[in-house]
Amino acid sequence: MGRKIMDTFVSNETSAGNKYRGLPSKRALMLNNRELKEKLAKDSVMKVSSRHELEKQFKSIEVSKEPAGLLFIDIDNFKEVNDEFGHGVGDKVLELVGERIINQVSKDILVGRWGGDEILVVFPKLEDALVLEERANEIRNTIKSKPFKMGDAVLLSRTLSIGAAIKEAGETTKDWLKRADASLYEAKETGRDKVVMAK
Repeated sequence: MGRKIMDTFVSNETSAGNKYRGLPSKRALMLNNRELKEKLAKDSVMKVSSRHELEKQFKSIEVSKEPAGLLFIDIDNFKEVNDEFGHGVGDKVLELVGERIINQVSKDILVGRWGGDEILVVFPKLEDALVLEERANEIRNTIKSKPFKMGDAVLLSRTLSIGAAIKEAGETTKDWLKRADASLYEAKETGRDKVVMAK
């Protein structure tokens, strides 16, 4: 009798083992979650922060009610790069632009891709419009001053149009972005390769 009970117990344990065989371990799930978070945090083309990460930063700033500066950046005539050289070269230009901007700012500044060739740079706790304008021109000049080398023969020069806005007290993120975007539009409509401060 005892032998039968033991055999049944072993059989049930084996069945349970078979049931869960092939499922990922706790460690594997943790690694998968970490990889997913990293994918959500980084833009796969530009290697800068993703839109998801930018939106998290905006929520944090809105909750904290602290001042902040924002640059809304567009690569001038970027469509020409894709049309003439293909999307592979276009993606490389995006990556190199992102890399230069990251190298131009301190580590507490968030650089992210908003969509297409639009880049946002968020300066937490910055409330001085003149300082924001200076930082914007530094970024603009670092892109303009040195062409991008694409292979052995192709050198691509790019310029940036930038809209800049300091977050006003009580202003929503939507309205803050709208003011920066309107300034970017003005920069593009009045000749490109310039910084326009939001009104």
